[in-house]
Amino acid sequence: MDEFVKIGQKLTDGCHGLLRFVIKYGSESKNSDTDYLAVYKNLYRTQSITAGCLDFWAISENSLEKYIQVVDPFVTEPILTGKIVYGDNDEVYSIIERVSSIEITPEAIRHLIARSFKSFDVACNVVPSDSNSDQVSNREYWSGLSYSISYWCFAKAYKKNDKGAIKLSKAIEQAPTDVQKIWEKTVREKQYGTNISAHLIDSWANCLLREAK
Repeated sequence: MDEFVKIGQKLTDGCHGLLRFVIKYGSESKNSDTDYLAVYKNLYRTQSITAGCLDFWAISENSLEKYIQVVDPFVTEPILTGKIVYGDNDEVYSIIERVSSIEITPEAIRHLIARSFKSFDVACNVVPSDSNSDQVSNREYWSGLSYSISYWCFAKAYKKNDKGAIKLSKAIEQAPTDVQKIWEKTVREKQYGTNISAHLIDSWANCLLREAK
């Protein structure tokens, strides 16, 4: 078993009940986050564990189902791109098949758009008192901005294709060229912990306003 999964199990022991499966996902490149999605039979309290570039997310089976219904990339991305590091492969493969053919509903698209604007609001509210913003603020800013762009791209893509969840890379490919450029810069600067960029979020704000018209 993956060593970080063992640590996560110990830290969440007794909190969530029976562990069903764990998926490891995220970029393998240097300086990139590595994420683990752990699905439990029950969930008695929300919990996530962050250790440097490693994130361990714990959710219940009921929460997994709710996220799948609205094709939220919080679960569809690890399901479609991740590696099973714990649990029954057949169980996870059946979920992958379901997610790959799920019907995209208007409710799901509204959910994705709402998440995009909520994440944008998070990024906008991370305003440092001076130009030397701290590391936590930088992470919150770049995470908020990247989530806003990605959720928007998923919503845009699903308006054209209402059958089957897609990977983030596919959603970005279908986005307008200027959005792709903002995304690429956001991912790069988030990866290297660059200080907050007002210019970049202004560019993204202009894209959102353009699409809202």
